[in-house]
Amino acid sequence: MHSLIRDIRYAFRNFVKRPGFTAIAVITLALGIGANTSIFSLVNTVLLRPLPVPHPEQLIEVYGTFHNGADYTIQSYLNYKDYRDRNDVFSGLMAYRFAPMSIS
Repeated sequence: MHSLIRDIRYAFRNFVKRPGFTAIAVITLALGIGANTSIFSLVNTVLLRPLPVPHPEQLIEVYGTFHNGADYTIQSYLNYKDYRDRNDVFSGLMAYRFAPMSIS
């Protein structure tokens, strides 16, 4: 325990002697901790937390079909209204839209 206290005092003296190195070390640690916190928050929100719906394992995605049989994922609002109004199978419907953005 005595050597740990001596090492901490030695490190503190060296930090006071070289303030440039101390500033760079503190800034590097702050950036690293901030980046890790941001990445974990994003991963936690997107991947780890369950969706805020009663039974997320029962969610499905509805696709449309062209006349030639090819699938398409883009639905119009009028299609959504038809699905919602004529629905007798699903307990509820929800619509979403991806919106590509740039943060700059």
